[in-house]
Amino acid sequence: QQQQQQQQQQQQNMKDDRDCNISEGELIAMISCDGDAMTATTRGPQQRENPALPIKTTSVSFPCMNYSNRTARSRKTRFNYIIMAVLVVGVFVRPIRYVRQSSLASNIALKPLPPLTPLFANEKPNHVRQESQRPDDAHDHDNSVISSQIMEIAMSSERDSSNSSMPKTQQVESFELSKAPLFYHVSPGSTGSRTFYHAACASGFPSVHHKSFCISRTRGIRGVHENVVRGVRSHFQLLRLYEMAAECSSLWAKGKLDGEEEDAVLSNSNDTATSAQQLCYTPLRQWSNSVQSHLTAVLRSGLVGLFDTPYPYLATQLLDLTKEYRAAPPVIAVTERDPHGWATSRIKHGILTCREEYSLDGLGASEFDVVGCVERAHGTSDSGAESKALHFWDAFRWRSVKEAVNETFQIGMERQMGRHQEVYVPVAQYAPDIFGVRSSASPKSESKPIEEKDVVRDIRHHILDGRGSNDNNDVELLQSLWQGSYTTSLTCRGRVSWERRNDTLVEYYHVPRTCEDMPSNKKTRKKIDGSNASMIPLIPV
Repeated sequence: QQQQQQQQQQQQNMKDDRDCNISEGELIAMISCDGDAMTATTRGPQQRENPALPIKTTSVSFPCMNYSNRTARSRKTRFNYIIMAVLVVGVFVRPIRYVRQSSLASNIALKPLPPLTPLFANEKPNHVRQESQRPDDAHDHDNSVISSQIMEIAMSSERDSSNSSMPKTQQVESFELSKAPLFYHVSPGSTGSRTFYHAACASGFPSVHHKSFCISRTRGIRGVHENVVRGVRSHFQLLRLYEMAAECSSLWAKGKLDGEEEDAVLSNSNDTATSAQQLCYTPLRQWSNSVQSHLTAVLRSGLVGLFDTPYPYLATQLLDLTKEYRAAPPVIAVTERDPHGWATSRIKHGILTCREEYSLDGLGASEFDVVGCVERAHGTSDSGAESKALHFWDAFRWRSVKEAVNETFQIGMERQMGRHQEVYVPVAQYAPDIFGVRSSASPKSESKPIEEKDVVRDIRHHILDGRGSNDNNDVELLQSLWQGSYTTSLTCRGRVSWERRNDTLVEYYHVPRTCEDMPSNKKTRKKIDGSNASMIPLIPV
């Protein structure tokens, strides 16, 4: 049997040699392929004995794989195919994952929103502003605050709500929920709100704190998404209304306003000179409606952090509107403080308070519940024989820092603060014991002060990783997008002040060395003191 197998193998080899047109006994020295043609260079017995003799070259026309070492060539080809398959899979894994996330995100329920409030003076409609504020290719750098993923997260609607040809009902249906996270510090001023604000900016979350804002690493709004810009502008219009009430109440208390009612003007412009009397005689109900309109615009935007005045005094309205205009529930933060210590510290500032007769639950004059104060004042006025248009001083009172401490007033402030904490501490997701209220019984040696870096860590955890007990797939999906989006610290801190005399908003950067330049060449980026010629201002000129 072995002899028969050997004979069969020899016959097969002879057949293969004949197929290749190679004589028996010749040794293949080299094989080269060109398409379907193979050239075999051989050495026969005579060439092996005498290497000087010419080498025989044979050309045949059949596939190059039909030679004796075709098995090795097949293995190499299969290996190449495997390498190519691995590379193809690696290239397409990330796009497939992104497409899957995008398809899931589109399933999040959307809710119609009302149209936008009036634009600033000289401000272009949405579609025009997007073109004018888009960064140049030369400025495509990592200083941009809102990446393309945040553009998807923080979007409200990209349709132009100012298009007069569109019916009003269709405009209302064109808006979507804001998919940005919301971190809301419900505690009033003098409770560490500035620490929270700086921590949120360091975490990369666009935030506002009274007159301050952080949305970028550079001056202006170049590279910042439209929805964040809209939210910051609405914040300063909201703050303008609040300061208008405070300023007019102060002027009335000083006797600088006469008793004759001027034509009521509530200007939303930025460059129209409006007298103080015209602003101060704005009907109170119209003012209250404008406050709620701008608050709605803030919540419909891409802003994340809301700190200090006026948001703690609009808590009821803010949380109700959040349920309608945000895709994810807010992270509520509270810094608990002893009411007596807080009131003693707070009355050292000039503050706008609701009159005692219209105070919440009759607990005493305080800053809380601004909109409710207006409603209660109107309720009392409407119940009279003749209803009249109310003004700021009919519902509010300005308390100057120069006033002597009034025991009755301070007790009212303490009561209102105590009630505020009783309502919101139980529902807060984040309540660091900054003032040691809960650890007052512990020895001082055991207490550890809370630093800003601790607050940064906690804020990122509650926004990006929190709500573990909340079985909400939509929130988990949004969090997966947020984790890759809010990664750049927002170092540039700007401020906007309201000028009462000509009713304008003035933008400036009070800590210039925190702002980076925006050169076309990334390698030459540096911090600057002067203004940047290519800056697009937050407040339109």
